[in-house]
Amino acid sequence: MANTADCLLSTVKNTSGVSMRFMFLPPHGRTLAAAAEYPFRGTPVGAIRAKSINGVGAKRNLDALETALLAGNIEIIKTPNPVFYDPTRDETMMLKLDNGILFAASPCWIPGASSSSSLGAPQEAEAEAEAEAEAETTTTSTTTTTAEPE
Repeated sequence: MANTADCLLSTVKNTSGVSMRFMFLPPHGRTLAAAAEYPFRGTPVGAIRAKSINGVGAKRNLDALETALLAGNIEIIKTPNPVFYDPTRDETMMLKLDNGILFAASPCWIPGASSSSSLGAPQEAEAEAEAEAEAETTTTSTTTTTAEPE
C-alpha cells in the first residue's frame, strides 16, 4: 500500500439537489454541483477557523456550516481519523471504521501502513465469526445422539 496523506482529508457533499455556493468552504468558498463532493485538508471546523484572518469571519462561517447542515444542503461524508500515540509501545495509531467495526491501524502516511488492533481489524472479525459458526456446526453434529429402541 502506497503511503499518502488521504487520511488527513475531510469530504463534504452537496445534498441540496441544485448547484450551490458554500462560502464557508476552504480556502475561499466553493460552488458545488448537485451531489458533488469536495475534499479538503483537516476537519470542517478546523479548516473554517484556519481560513479566517485573526478569527474574523470564523463565527459567521461556522454558523453558515451549521445552517447548511441542518437545512440538509450539505453533508459531512468523512473527517480525518483520530490519531493517538501509545508511549508504552512508542507507536502512533489511528482509529478506523469498516463495516461497522472500529479498529486501530497505522496512519496512512507511514510507509507500509497496515491494520492491526486489539479491537480487531475487519478481516479478523469476519474470520472469527466464520470460525465460531463452523465450531457451532461441528459441536451440534457431534453432540447429536439417537435413542435406540429396546
